[in-house]
Amino acid sequence: MPNKIITLDETDHTYRDQDGNIINPSATGLLKWAGHIDATFYDAYSANRGRIVHLSCQLFNEGDLDEESLDPVIAPYWKAYVRFLYDTGFKVSRGEFIAYNEALGIVCKPDIEGYWPGTKTKCLIDLKSGKLMPWTGLQLAFQRLAIREPRLRYGLELKKNGKYKLYPFVDRSDETVVLGDLARYRQWEKGEEL
Repeated sequence: MPNKIITLDETDHTYRDQDGNIINPSATGLLKWAGHIDATFYDAYSANRGRIVHLSCQLFNEGDLDEESLDPVIAPYWKAYVRFLYDTGFKVSRGEFIAYNEALGIVCKPDIEGYWPGTKTKCLIDLKSGKLMPWTGLQLAFQRLAIREPRLRYGLELKKNGKYKLYPFVDRSDETVVLGDLARYRQWEKGEEL
């Protein structure tokens, strides 16, 4: 059976399959539902800034960024990202791609997948243009489950002063927490038998 084609409607952050069926949960949706994400710590302005920072990094990775067009508010975050790549030699293999695990019924859009120089061990990096939150490790664990292959997990905090900070996530219980949340979600929200 061929892989399902999954699309993301950016206006309402809804994933759908080729038949128009909504696929739930997404990483953010599940983590909010389970109470790991407190959305009151950010506002519409910071959320929009984050989307634009992600887009600028994605366009840079694809070789399509017009650096002169960057808004002065966004430019320092993008420069922090470029500095990270230059300092570490991290090689981006793909970014902003849809990962779907049909067996678990989960979908997400990881920010960056790649590897460190001298190794082919794949890594997932989640970009944050604000303060990195504790739930980022859970978000990356969800992404790793959606990809269905092992990955090292990192959060990359991009700062408005053009600097960055990289955080590794190594807690193996993160996937257990996500799978537990997923089981509760299915039972309580969807009425599925365990």
